[in-house]
Formats: sequence, C-alpha cells, structure tokens
Amino acid sequence: MNLVRTLGTGAALAAAALVIATPMASADQQPSSTVTVSPTPAPGPPSTAATKPKAPAPQVRELPKGAPETGGGPEDTSGVALWVVGAAGAATVGAGGMLALRRRRVTN
Repeated sequence: MNLVRTLGTGAALAAAALVIATPMASADQQPSSTVTVSPTPAPGPPSTAATKPKAPAPQVRELPKGAPETGGGPEDTSGVALWVVGAAGAATVGAGGMLALRRRRVTN
C-alpha cells in the first residue's frame, strides 16, 4: 500500500513538473492576436480606351549584399524546467528512500 502511494505521489509530482514547464518552453511561440482587415475598393466602370501596358516595377528597390542574417546562435534559456523536473525526481527518490527505511527490519 505504501509503495503504491509513493509511486502515485512521484507520478503526481512529475505531472505537476510537466504542467509547470510546458508554458515556459513554448512562451516564444504564442500567436499574435491582432488582425488587420482592409476594405476592398469597389470596382469602377470598365475602361473603353486601349491602354498601353506599363513596364513592371522592380520587386526590390535595393539589392542585398552578403549573406543573410539568420538569427545568430542558440536560444538563451533559464533552465527552470530542468530544476523543477530535478526537484520532482529528488522528491520521488527521497520518498522511496523513506519507504525503504520504514520497511527495513530491525535486528538486534
């Protein structure tokens, strides 16, 4: 019975660590909540005069030089999730040790 209770406590602590660590791990991936809607202009009457097609404008006004900037090095993380998971593991191991100490037989 005590072993089952200890294992249940360990599983609950591990689940709590995952619940706490998940929002921190995905904090930089939250979607934007602003939406911009632009009205479409009403179509005008069709033109009867033949118009000469214009030369297409260049897509880029200034051509980039050199390699692209891709974001640099690895992300800076605080490691809080690792500490929480480590603490949950230590608590589980400690609870198992206490259970083992209570169950050992005293011989004189």
